[in-house]
Amino acid sequence: MLRILSLILLLVHCALVWGQKPAIKAAPVEKSIIPDSALIRANKILDNLYFYKDSFALVNTFGGFMFITKQGEKLNYRAYSEATRFDDDGFAKGKHEGNYYLIDTKGREYLLANELAQLNEKTEALDLRGKLKDSIPLKITNYPKLKFLFLSFNKIKTLPKEIQKLKNLQYLDLSGNDLSTIPPELGELKALQKLGLKDNKLSTLPAEIGNLSGLLLLNLSYNKFKTFPEALGNLEQLRHLTLYSNAFDSLSAAVGGLKNLEVLNLNSNRSLQKLPPEIGQLSKLKSLDLESTFLRRLPSEIGNLSELENLNVASTQISSLPPEMGKLQNLKRLNAQWCRLESIPKELGQLKNLRQLILRINPIQAIPPELGQLSNLENLDLHYTRISNVPPELGKLSNLQYLFLSWNSLTNLPAELGQLKKLKEIELYHNNLSIIALKFSALPELNKLKLGANSKLNLDQLFTDLAKSPKGLALRASSQVAPDKGLLQVTLDSVSQIPASLGKMKNLNHLSLPKFGIKALPPEIGLLSNLKVLDLSENKIESLPSSIGNLQSLEELRIGDNKLTSLPVELGKLTNLKVLVIYRNQLTKLPIELNRLTALTNIYIEGNQWNTAELKKLNPKITANYFMKLGVAKYDEENFLESFEFFQLAADYFDHIERLHASSYCSNLAWQFLMVKDFKRSLEAALLGLKLDPQDANLYTNLPLAYLFNNEFEKARAIYVNYRDRPYEDTTYKQVFLKDFSDLEASGVSHPDFQKIRNLLNSN
Repeated sequence: MLRILSLILLLVHCALVWGQKPAIKAAPVEKSIIPDSALIRANKILDNLYFYKDSFALVNTFGGFMFITKQGEKLNYRAYSEATRFDDDGFAKGKHEGNYYLIDTKGREYLLANELAQLNEKTEALDLRGKLKDSIPLKITNYPKLKFLFLSFNKIKTLPKEIQKLKNLQYLDLSGNDLSTIPPELGELKALQKLGLKDNKLSTLPAEIGNLSGLLLLNLSYNKFKTFPEALGNLEQLRHLTLYSNAFDSLSAAVGGLKNLEVLNLNSNRSLQKLPPEIGQLSKLKSLDLESTFLRRLPSEIGNLSELENLNVASTQISSLPPEMGKLQNLKRLNAQWCRLESIPKELGQLKNLRQLILRINPIQAIPPELGQLSNLENLDLHYTRISNVPPELGKLSNLQYLFLSWNSLTNLPAELGQLKKLKEIELYHNNLSIIALKFSALPELNKLKLGANSKLNLDQLFTDLAKSPKGLALRASSQVAPDKGLLQVTLDSVSQIPASLGKMKNLNHLSLPKFGIKALPPEIGLLSNLKVLDLSENKIESLPSSIGNLQSLEELRIGDNKLTSLPVELGKLTNLKVLVIYRNQLTKLPIELNRLTALTNIYIEGNQWNTAELKKLNPKITANYFMKLGVAKYDEENFLESFEFFQLAADYFDHIERLHASSYCSNLAWQFLMVKDFKRSLEAALLGLKLDPQDANLYTNLPLAYLFNNEFEKARAIYVNYRDRPYEDTTYKQVFLKDFSDLEASGVSHPDFQKIRNLLNSN
């Protein structure tokens, strides 16, 4: 879908911060005349931009850096000569006309100092993160217009009482310091809205903290609190309270005073064993995170949190959920994985707005039918429980997209699940499934079906069902990377015998079952007219059926590491085949019919018992890669004649890298042939190397020698004159030429023209 015109036109004028050129030329054109290709390119730029909370991105325009929204609107109309993206705290920085500014998500600017020396009477923001040693300079408190003060990661041990002078301070971040106490005077900062005290050494707070009547956000994570500071209960305007990773063993009744609290994070308080009933007074709470605490139960008052949308009790000691949770009509996500739940209260079926229900890794025995009433549920995760059946009522989950039921004791699935028309993914590995009543073909949106480790699975029934799927299919091993999107990806494990019903799956595009112990393929495999990839590597297959030649759409055939002794001539019918992998079998020859495979670009045939004479009958395009390797192997064995023969056979079909590699060998072969006085073959090798890579520096040392010994003096002379003064590695060609003459003469190989060339090289 195309984005709105205003954004497209803005992107025309913009390049990405990292140097992307504009997608389309700047022009005030109408949407109707913007080419589709240009719109697509603009959309690609949009998709590569980093949008803070999906809202603001930094772009580099011809006039400077600017911030834009996904709707194409400018955050403000300032163009900055320098700028940073929005950070996790919701602030960006920009420089304009020599001044630095702090920028918030509403586009408001605050004059910023990044050093103490930059402070003046107009400064509203000071960023000294990581720039102090262990104390706060009192100078800072003399600038009452400061609204934002960033002092994190400075090892500060004490906060001076003079902090009270900053009456306009709205944001104070003291995270990552060594504070063990907070002065009472902090309570005088009535304008303070956000206070960050994360990662210090605090265990108490002064009562005066309760005077911060405007405080909206308080972060006390990674401290040493054991008891809930009573004064916090007076912060009636507080919206976010983060107490992550402290040592709380309980919360006091004071927590009930936080009437406007929306987010409460108690994650990783591993001593926390209970919540007070007053937790139910947080009538505006939207998110409650209790993960990795030692909670054993939730109070019934939890049902009073009428605005709660997210409840996380994962990795706790909770063994049951209170039925009052059924009253949480706004709950969208419930994460209770890795607890001790043995049952699911039927009242959860009343959570009409629930989107995600995560109950994996619990000793749950059964699924209550009432869960079928969760009409908005999208994700149901019951991995690693103890359920042995699925109630048919789950077929009513009309919005369900993800169903995870692996590592259970299921033997069947009800046919009613076929009503889940929005289901995209279902995981069922490690169960005891055999014949399945559910028809997967009835699920039009299904794109992942994981069935591995179901040893009793009836493949005949499964394949017959999948043959009716409206989607293209990919049948593969669980361990493999998924093929192209758009296919229904079905994963299996340990299939040693493939039934004839495989041939019914005319919609099968990708069949990949390596290491399955398969011994034979049914002839019906030839009916898979849309199959593009067939990978049966590392099995025990001894022969291929002749019907494999009917796979007219096949592009990749991978059957390496099997027990094949021959290949059917019908492979020559696979005119669309591009990749053929048959290495490490027991083959001695290839059918001559493979010469018909004009689309074949890659063939891997190593590790067989080839009759080389038979291979030479094939089109060198097919055997080029193999002959390249043989040429290298023969050279290493000092069988230079056969080495050169293999390079000659395949030279016209080497790819770029192979050409460079082979050229180097041909140059060396030219020298080796000179040493045994096979001068004709020396010239042939040098000329072949020249054809493969005219830039090979070593060639121009051996080629003129080959010319000399073949009585082509003028051609040799031209090379010697042209190259004598050029550098060669750490010397010159002249020195290499002279050394080669000496080496040859020492080996008893000489020519009358050597002296002429010596004189030529030494002349001016």
